[in-house]
Amino acid sequence: MRFVPPKSSEQLEIQAVHRIRQRLVANRTRLVNQIRGLLAEHGLVVARDISRIRRALVQIADGVDHNLGEMFVELVRDVREELRELDERVVAYTKRIRD
Repeated sequence: MRFVPPKSSEQLEIQAVHRIRQRLVANRTRLVNQIRGLLAEHGLVVARDISRIRRALVQIADGVDHNLGEMFVELVRDVREELRELDERVVAYTKRIRD
């Protein structure tokens, strides 16, 4: 049996940052997939590219007519804001990893 030396505090901190960032990316992916599914139910099919979903969310939230109800448009605005917040947090953790 080979033993592994214990990790230093710095190594454990870096590992924690990676894990939290990974969780945020997974949450962002989950959110994007959910909104893609909801849009598809309303007849708006968006490709599996995150930049395309962002563009679609902007168009819908800005009132481009897609024959969507006001409640759904409000939900899209909320999701767009949530996606923006997740993006900012992912970028912040990526900077921590690089520094």
